[in-house]
Amino acid sequence: MNLGYYGDIFTKAAKDPIAAVNFAKRVVKNGYYDRKYERYRRREGIPLQYDTVHELVKNEEFVLVILDSCRYDYFRDEYPAYLSGDLSRVWSAGNRTPKWTPNLWTESYDLTYLSTMSYPTTKAAYRKKRITFDPYETFENVIRIDGHDDPLLSNTPPEIVTDIALQYFASVDPDPIRAVLHYSLPHRPYVGATKILPWRVDVASVLSVFEEHRSDDDVPSEELSSRETVFGEELLEYNVTEAEFKEMDAERYEVRRRIDDGHLSDDELRVAYRDNLRAVLAEVTRLVGYLDCPVVISADHGEHLGEHSDELPRYNHPNRTHPVLREVPWFEVGPESKGNKALSSLEKLPELVPDRNREPTAEAVDQRLRALGYR
Repeated sequence: MNLGYYGDIFTKAAKDPIAAVNFAKRVVKNGYYDRKYERYRRREGIPLQYDTVHELVKNEEFVLVILDSCRYDYFRDEYPAYLSGDLSRVWSAGNRTPKWTPNLWTESYDLTYLSTMSYPTTKAAYRKKRITFDPYETFENVIRIDGHDDPLLSNTPPEIVTDIALQYFASVDPDPIRAVLHYSLPHRPYVGATKILPWRVDVASVLSVFEEHRSDDDVPSEELSSRETVFGEELLEYNVTEAEFKEMDAERYEVRRRIDDGHLSDDELRVAYRDNLRAVLAEVTRLVGYLDCPVVISADHGEHLGEHSDELPRYNHPNRTHPVLREVPWFEVGPESKGNKALSSLEKLPELVPDRNREPTAEAVDQRLRALGYR
């Protein structure tokens, strides 16, 4: 057992006998599933992602696209509508990003890591987990794609991620491009065609803000009079501005609570997850149209969408080994999908690339992790 990772939990549990017993049960159960699914991986002949990634980075030029929380089975169903190439499955280096990054990136790499996610690109995120990982010593360049989040969406839109990546690639061309680009989708919050946003707001708070900022004709008092709560995605339907949202007394309302409260079904969650995947695949398709180097699409881990609750805590990506969390795509993009546009043809996008290799404040990291449901 890694006491560095579990130290804080263990210290707290040791003060409470019942908590200590429950903690010990989790450790034993997690070990059981580690062994069970390692046997499954070997029986199925699924290669380790660690090996395939380290073969890829031997190339003089490459782009590795990481889709956060992308399951192999959903990717298999969706990619033919967007891209051509060769698909296989690999066994992810971790059940969730805090473990995946240090398990996979174990050396120093001559590459640039661009990411909207805090775990691959900030030291502060790992200090909270008592994990020793320094992205600035691991990667030659780190580009954090932050500061572009929509507070209501709690996410950086994937089109901005693509824009920033393309601007960076254009800036280094014609030198070899050696990069990892880590999108946050299909990780929640769900911002595709079907939206599930992690907020709920009392109707009284919504109406109070509307009455302060809008004309009487634009305040939907009658519509909301029979309601107590407005959900995050419904605020989009009312064209809530960033300023209005910041004044509302919004409560975090994550997927599990919504399902437990009867405000969301497993089927609705799966539709939203699939739509998130489609949204990011559309952007990856735009990205690879400008690239003529080897391009591979993979994921840091998968996602539990409620169908294996006999073995996994419900939803998201718990710290337990299971195929829905460890089987991820390894998709080598084919020549038909690549390089049909020149990087030199891109319109200049000023001030999109943030400063490189600069650690954000601990407060900024906490805010980002909270927005993505890690806090």
